[in-house]
Amino acid sequence: MTSRYFLFICIVMFVMGVSVASQAGTIAVGSATGAQCTEINIPITIDDTAGRLDFSFSVSFDNTKLQYTGKTSGDMGATLITNTTADINAAGKVLSIVTFEDGGATSGTICNFLFNIISSTTGSISLLIGDIAPSGTFIGVNGTVTITPAIGCCIYISPISQNFTSSGGTGNISVTTSSSICNWTTTSNDSWITITSGTSGTGSGTVNYSVSANTTTSQRTGTMTIAGETIAGETFIVTQQGLTCTYTISSTSQSFSSSGGTGSVSVNNPEWM
Repeated sequence: MTSRYFLFICIVMFVMGVSVASQAGTIAVGSATGAQCTEINIPITIDDTAGRLDFSFSVSFDNTKLQYTGKTSGDMGATLITNTTADINAAGKVLSIVTFEDGGATSGTICNFLFNIISSTTGSISLLIGDIAPSGTFIGVNGTVTITPAIGCCIYISPISQNFTSSGGTGNISVTTSSSICNWTTTSNDSWITITSGTSGTGSGTVNYSVSANTTTSQRTGTMTIAGETIAGETFIVTQQGLTCTYTISSTSQSFSSSGGTGSVSVNNPEWM
């Protein structure tokens, strides 16, 4: 192979490499600063001249220091599907699928992830982006959360919601405060949610509650509030399914003579019996 031919190949490979690299957009996790028990907003932004219509990614975080609470829409009109809040906090990872219906992605904010800072340990923790698919579509940029000292009493709860079937049941909420001298009380905002223990406490503790049976076919949502004189309230959400209507009949057929006649069939709903 002549040196001229080798140089030509190198130039072609370099140009191709630049071309491929130029097609990769950037997806970045924002950064924020806050104290324990404060909610922070983390924007997820992209810069993508290729105009991709859909892709997926994940953001990993330290679930001993941060608690995911939800997401808000960005300015790009993207549809974002994530795993459930409970799964996100259990794994310390938000899995996201992004879809653009009209045109492709260009640049802007896809969404904002919301977190509560649940650690009193000051310092910086990383928000790591990964699982980008299709492969090579985006270059990921990580974010950082800086935790500053808390001032006064603050509180957080875990979990932040719970689902129940129509038959009801029991559950519990873990309450953590920034100091052992912080007082708090728990209030049920709906008659079908009863606090069985933990109506008040000092420092960290547990709230136990029960949910009555739902005798209607409609889903219902209720709340409990855990707060104190100097503590911003935390809201716990209970979602309960309604009854599922199922029916049975006493007979599925009846025979008559050529002259006709009358008959009857009983309709039963087991849920009402």
